[in-house]
Amino acid sequence: MHARTSGKGERQAFYDRIAGRHLAPLWEVLDALVPPAPRSPCVPVHWSYAHVRPFLLEPGALFSFSDRPAPDALGLLRTERSSTGAT
Repeated sequence: MHARTSGKGERQAFYDRIAGRHLAPLWEVLDALVPPAPRSPCVPVHWSYAHVRPFLLEPGALFSFSDRPAPDALGLLRTERSSTGAT
């Protein structure tokens, strides 16, 4: 059994038809989905436990057990992005 070959116009017509259903041929988009190296706009950061520990303990003194926010956790947030869009 051999594969049927189609012209570029036929393939593009197929791509156009499936695009309306939010579909795309994987072989056309795989490079963007799985790049050879990460392309994150995020800037890496390191939180030292010694520097963060006081902030982890402070809510215990600020809130009583009954009005303490649940769950008892702090989020480590980094809102900066790199200027190049990649790190």
